[in-house]
Amino acid sequence: MPSIDSRETAKQIHLYCFGSLFDLRLGMHERKRYWGRIALSSIIVVVLFFVGLKFYLFWTPVDVLNLFESDSASGRAVQDVYDCAHHQRNLLGYIIAFKNEVGRPPQSLEELINHDTGAMAFDKCLLGPDYEYLPENYGKPDAVLIRERATKHDGTLYLWLHGLRPRVETTGDGTVHLFEDSDLITLPPKEKLKAAESD
Repeated sequence: MPSIDSRETAKQIHLYCFGSLFDLRLGMHERKRYWGRIALSSIIVVVLFFVGLKFYLFWTPVDVLNLFESDSASGRAVQDVYDCAHHQRNLLGYIIAFKNEVGRPPQSLEELINHDTGAMAFDKCLLGPDYEYLPENYGKPDAVLIRERATKHDGTLYLWLHGLRPRVETTGDGTVHLFEDSDLITLPPKEKLKAAESD
């Protein structure tokens, strides 16, 4: 029969081994919780920083003239959509000429090109995608007359933070917009377009 001393010794050994293991597991759990809190706090700080930066830049006026004169990525992006805007304006010139001659806007770009093949040079974006033409919106200032079917114009972080997404559209009154849902940079109409009167 084991003596009391041997039982106490065994008990101490058991507590030492398994108690240390328990303390180790508890320590690992605490460390995981600690680093989890650090990671979560870091994510929150980064998100709040970018959200705050976006709101600050969104409400800060964009220096349009500086963008046009800049050789930065944003300046080149603006110049790119500006060139495309002039491309749409040239196409609009053919549409206006068609209406002045025929008495109504062309019903499609195909009809326009068949009437004057010169319009073929402007029926698609400089980067490739075809333009979509919506003749029913001719003369309507709040509706799109010409737009890119799929924009390939590159944006930049600076433009994105200011809420500017490159997409060239011409509204029914002849105004050319360079950015989606924004009137920051536009080409005003050379002449106010009037919708064809219904019979």
